[in-house]
Amino acid sequence: MKNLKEHVNYCINLLHDLGIYPNEISEWKINSRACRWGQCRKRKGGIYTINIAECLLRDDTSDKALHDTIIHELLHAVDGCMEHKNKWKAFANIVNENTEYNISRVTSYAEKGFKLDPFNNLRNKETYKYMITCNECGNSWKYKRMSNIVNACIHNNAKCSCGGKEFTVTNLIDGNILTVNDIAVYHTAIFFYPLYFHF
Repeated sequence: MKNLKEHVNYCINLLHDLGIYPNEISEWKINSRACRWGQCRKRKGGIYTINIAECLLRDDTSDKALHDTIIHELLHAVDGCMEHKNKWKAFANIVNENTEYNISRVTSYAEKGFKLDPFNNLRNKETYKYMITCNECGNSWKYKRMSNIVNACIHNNAKCSCGGKEFTVTNLIDGNILTVNDIAVYHTAIFFYPLYFHF
């Protein structure tokens, strides 16, 4: 198991070298129960906490996969960066342009270097086949079949309650991110008239 504190210190120093200064994190947690790589929370009084998925700390997981997530969450701890908006994106671009890391709003488990879904037991792949993630707020929803809602999100023809209109749809069976080309025929049959879903 990797030492989380050592990797956190490495990432904080890297950001400082780039002129990026996250607020102090009061608590780091290893999370084995949620289907997410990491999460930054801002509590009352400007206190930040971050949790990191346990699977990223396994010895057979690449340091880069872990660092991508730690840096992603640390950027949320910069003033004005809790959401994936312009300021957060600007800092992410600075990291991407000056380091080996690839900081993005959402990442599939295949992009993290996993051959199989590390959250398999939590997601219950036999029940759920697709996961929709809002690219704006990061909230996600799981579906058992290729429904109208799944199609709408692939075509960015839906709207999250946060106002986001762009989504990432992941096939939980193979970890691939679905695109319009993957369901072009099905889309033609379903969307004869414009369809707009709200979450």
